[in-house]
Amino acid sequence: MNNLKSLRIGLFTSSFLPSIGGVEIGLHNIATQLLKKGHKPTVITSYNHANNLKRQSWCLPYKVLSYPPKIFFLMKFYPYLAGKLLDIFYKRLQKKNNFDFWHATFAYPTGISIIKFCNKNKIKYLVRSVGEDIQINKELNYGMRLNKNVNKELCNWLPSSKKNVAVTNSIKGEYLKLGIPKENIIKIPNGVDLNRISNFKSKINLKSFLGIKDTKTVFLSLGRFHPKKNFELVLESTRKLKQKNNNFVVIIAGTNVGKLKSVICKNNLENNVILYEPNSKKNTRNFPSDEVFSLYKLADIFLMPSIIESFGIVTIEAMAFGLPIIINDAPGNRDLVRNGKDGFIISGTSRSLAMAMENFLINENIRKKYKKKSISRAKKFDWSLIVDKYIDIYRQ
Repeated sequence: MNNLKSLRIGLFTSSFLPSIGGVEIGLHNIATQLLKKGHKPTVITSYNHANNLKRQSWCLPYKVLSYPPKIFFLMKFYPYLAGKLLDIFYKRLQKKNNFDFWHATFAYPTGISIIKFCNKNKIKYLVRSVGEDIQINKELNYGMRLNKNVNKELCNWLPSSKKNVAVTNSIKGEYLKLGIPKENIIKIPNGVDLNRISNFKSKINLKSFLGIKDTKTVFLSLGRFHPKKNFELVLESTRKLKQKNNNFVVIIAGTNVGKLKSVICKNNLENNVILYEPNSKKNTRNFPSDEVFSLYKLADIFLMPSIIESFGIVTIEAMAFGLPIIINDAPGNRDLVRNGKDGFIISGTSRSLAMAMENFLINENIRKKYKKKSISRAKKFDWSLIVDKYIDIYRQ
């Protein structure tokens, strides 16, 4: 590998740091790993994201460039004009940076524009959908394709993409529904930093801070407040489990989870449920933050109740910390956990979740067994191994 040419990779995305989410963190980790492996990644993101990085004095180890201001707005409402401007922008960008490969995150809007440009100019590229850009759930009002114009663009252009990365079989299935040839779909999952996790030592005594007794079993559910995260299922299951066994605490952690407080009070769950919002204002360069890692460290079992995911990186992070997994049978979730082998898949009812929680709560031997299974499963998702798969594509 060391004797091979160092590659110049353009990483194109409509959203990036300092916004904190699975997509943004994942792309940062890809760029960081490429740098470690001797390559030259450049992130090209929206004008606002690039400007916010400068304004907040972020110092990233790789170059970050910006799209023209308002270009994604123009793509949505004035696509012809946006196309002309992007053609000029992309030509100048390629001439100046001479990228060996273009890596697009988000099928829309980034991927569509790159498919058009790269096909016409014979530039090597891939498109990686992130979930919301290709998945649809009408009941949750979830998915960009609910917009008819966006859906039309994706249906027209994605099938002409030469390389489409699917992070799970669920995403692969969505590609196939859109008519993308099977041979143009490449399966590459998301990753976790196993080295950082294995060496992590918490500097925060969150258990003491949160007032959790050592005798209590701790369940953790992690994610931003959003209908698709399905935290209400956790609360209803907690209410049912509490009637049989009260020796546990559930931590629901993430941005804006405080909105669940009224539901907790209504069901008298104050002694069993803790809502925790990690301090997103901390100027950290570790993703996820040490504070989030400390949550994994103090927990005993991880709950993933989501209704839909593209991948669910928090599940693999929890596995890497050795947490047994209880996961809802849903797109993205069922791709990561094999029922009974890596964890337990529940049917989506509060009764099924409460029963699975009780099983782990009363049986320490099962917890130990699935702790080992989680650690073993997580080893397949190390970022270094994942990025090697991307590099293989870049070199083809």
